[in-house]
Amino acid sequence: MSNLENYLNDLPFELTEEEKKEWREEGINNKTANQQDDIPNPFLDEDTNANIVSIEERRKNRKKTELRDFTLYEDVMKAIQEDENKQSTSSDTDASEKDNKIVSDLKNYVLPFDDISTKINFKKMYYYIYYKAGKEFKEERLSNFLILPLYAIKAEDGSQKMYARLINQETSVEVIFDGEKLSNQRSFKTFVKSYGNYNWNGKQHNLNDLNDLLSAYKLDEIEEKTYAGWHKREKMWLFPDRAYHNGNVYPVNDDKVTINGKSFTFDREVKNEVKIIREHIDLPEDTNEINNVVESFIKLYKKDGHLGIGWIIASFVADDISSKKLAGQFPLLAPYGIYQSGKTGYVRFLSEMAGIDTELNTEPSKDVWRKDLHNFSCLPIIYDEVKEKKGPNGYIKEMRPYINKTFDRATFKKGSIDKYATEHYEVHGTLGLLGEVPPTDSAILSRFIYIDSSKMSKNKSLYHIVKSNQHILNAIGQYFMRTSEDWKPDFMASYQEFLVDLGERDIKDDRMEISYAIILAGAKTFLKVLEKLVGEGKFNSERTIKELVDYVESKIKSNGQDLRQSHPSMQFLEDIGTMVGEKEIIDTAFTIRINHEFEGKLYKKILFLAPSSIWKAHKKNQVSDPFYTSSGQLKNDLKTYSFFIGSKSFRVSPKLKSAPTCWMIDLTDPSLPTEMQNFDYCK
Repeated sequence: MSNLENYLNDLPFELTEEEKKEWREEGINNKTANQQDDIPNPFLDEDTNANIVSIEERRKNRKKTELRDFTLYEDVMKAIQEDENKQSTSSDTDASEKDNKIVSDLKNYVLPFDDISTKINFKKMYYYIYYKAGKEFKEERLSNFLILPLYAIKAEDGSQKMYARLINQETSVEVIFDGEKLSNQRSFKTFVKSYGNYNWNGKQHNLNDLNDLLSAYKLDEIEEKTYAGWHKREKMWLFPDRAYHNGNVYPVNDDKVTINGKSFTFDREVKNEVKIIREHIDLPEDTNEINNVVESFIKLYKKDGHLGIGWIIASFVADDISSKKLAGQFPLLAPYGIYQSGKTGYVRFLSEMAGIDTELNTEPSKDVWRKDLHNFSCLPIIYDEVKEKKGPNGYIKEMRPYINKTFDRATFKKGSIDKYATEHYEVHGTLGLLGEVPPTDSAILSRFIYIDSSKMSKNKSLYHIVKSNQHILNAIGQYFMRTSEDWKPDFMASYQEFLVDLGERDIKDDRMEISYAIILAGAKTFLKVLEKLVGEGKFNSERTIKELVDYVESKIKSNGQDLRQSHPSMQFLEDIGTMVGEKEIIDTAFTIRINHEFEGKLYKKILFLAPSSIWKAHKKNQVSDPFYTSSGQLKNDLKTYSFFIGSKSFRVSPKLKSAPTCWMIDLTDPSLPTEMQNFDYCK
């Protein structure tokens, strides 16, 4: 029953049923053109519209009917207006109280079409439509909830999602709709139900109408990020709870962070995988606390402490320094040593200095490796208990292609469910591998920075000082992180200086020179910035840097020697030297010439090896998977050593065509494996 009929019944004089019927018919048939154009919002129920449309507007749209008794009409209108005037103030007040922020936000849209059948019940929080049942129109409820769009999410691939809130009379929850969930009736119904008591009873055309309604909301667009840490384009550090930009800290609110008017959020799946990030910690005001914990760390781990810190600082700018125009690589950290030798504590402290809480997981699968290095940008990922041998091939050998790609910062590729698609995982993070013994695979030796835990101090008091002040290490790391744009130029300049310095020290290993130049630049930058924090003369001394460079030179040369000795070609020579000593290689496979001249040079003792014979003998006796698949591959590696004479094979007797072609090896060369001397003893 309408308000007008209530007034008619309350009039001091009575109307006949015929008069009432005539009034209704005349009132309906005499709607003006203004009333037709001024269509009320179809998504608002009658009660809500009554509170929004002003009294003056409704009066303006009223027209006198053609009732015979014109005086009666005037009396009725006057009565209605007097009552409205009395109630207008209280009605507006009640409406504003009910129109809370959620309802206000739900109403904040502009309809794109005026033929949408879906309507909104704001009071009971559901969508509904009208359907005709005989001569009457009845309400059909489509849901027990409403959707409040909050903002649009632009993914890195260009697709868009909608961040929204599901609301009913009892609860609300924030969700992310993608195109598939909003366009497919079954997917939509299942998706909203998965978040609790949110039921959708509509059909596909009702969902289409709902999409038209949701598109009427004007939404801010935010950019979705799929990894934590450094984002080069925006020059910011982004984490689930905060962002760093130009040295400032920006908190995350409502799952987004806004910097200079631009908003960012995390992909929901990635957000669940980057929870090991530490909360923000400010540097202590007392610089003595900083000085104390850093001094204790350096005393505990000595020069390897400097190298570890250098690796962390360099990790913060890994994207820049590893570009093709500069280093084109970034080294892996490899602390090694026996059980309880201190390597795990060393790495945990470094992780704190990286501003994160590293979970030292054991040997990861390839899938985990790919995702971790993608999810953390310019941050270290460290795995513990990586064993040199595991199974027939060994974990390190199995992961060799992944180690190489990580070192080169190439992109991992993986097949997708879609047979025409390929998943790509860019290498954003840096990698550390802990084990009891260092990797001995020569193909990857030069890609590691080795840290021998046997050289670490076992001073418990120093260890406890550092352990009890890990939060200060964390604060230091976060400080370097958020100010990385300030000290990056100094780091780059230092890298170039160390690259020149190491290149003049007769190291002869470009890959290692580049890697250690990166680490030294990080160590020097750390000391230089730290001195500004704690006072001059505390850390950044020329003597410290010089001693560190000398230490690095000795490490590179030592690693280079280990690399050459452990190379598969040297292992092959060791094998055949052992075999000839055990009479497993026939005499016709080799011969020795004394004081033999070749290309104008006199050699005291040359071994002529027939590759075909020794290759067959070695293949027959090998127990592990072969590294080489042909003798030609082996020869290419042997030619890089000083003991290999010439660049091709020669016949022992050039005039005798039946004589086998041979390799010439200088048996007096000190770099030869000692087992090769067995050839001399057996002749």
